[in-house]
Amino acid sequence: MASWLPRELRLKPCFRHWTPYLLLGGLWGAWLVVHFRFGPKVIGVFFVGLALALVLLHRHRKPLLMASLAAVILLTTGVVDTWAALRDSTLNLAMDIKDLVIVINTPGSGLDAVPQEARQAAELLTEADATTYRLSPALMDNALFQQRIIEITWPRRLERTSPYWLYLHQSETLPAGCTLMAQREHVALAHCP
Repeated sequence: MASWLPRELRLKPCFRHWTPYLLLGGLWGAWLVVHFRFGPKVIGVFFVGLALALVLLHRHRKPLLMASLAAVILLTTGVVDTWAALRDSTLNLAMDIKDLVIVINTPGSGLDAVPQEARQAAELLTEADATTYRLSPALMDNALFQQRIIEITWPRRLERTSPYWLYLHQSETLPAGCTLMAQREHVALAHCP
């Protein structure tokens, strides 16, 4: 390695094996510094060029080539950006964990972030003092409405045998034997024994 260097500047044999890996580590550090300035694709092209140059100069450096190509794949597919976003959200969560626990344990919290149909369903169940409910086929088929209703009506439970039946009164009819208890703009609550 580097036979053109004077003997006193050459690395000891025990360090020769690790030199390319230390170089790659240094380049990773440089990438961290310039990533937000140039973007991952420019750095990826640089790593490909480096890997090819190292392979051409030292044919026994296949692990270094594989590490460089892995770096390119990681840098150009958005994995690093996703990791950074996840890290930031985790840090925010860790800092505000007390507020989060309070919100999670408060029934009906987060009503402003759900569809109007889900809010209306929660209001109707609260007024009827129902502990269980069931959803009409139209509400069950709409995954968004179904999930949001389940979320905001907690601690009430969705049960197939419940006498309280939520339905979209504008598009569905009240089944025979059921009594309309209350309705809002989109959702109605019926009692079906």
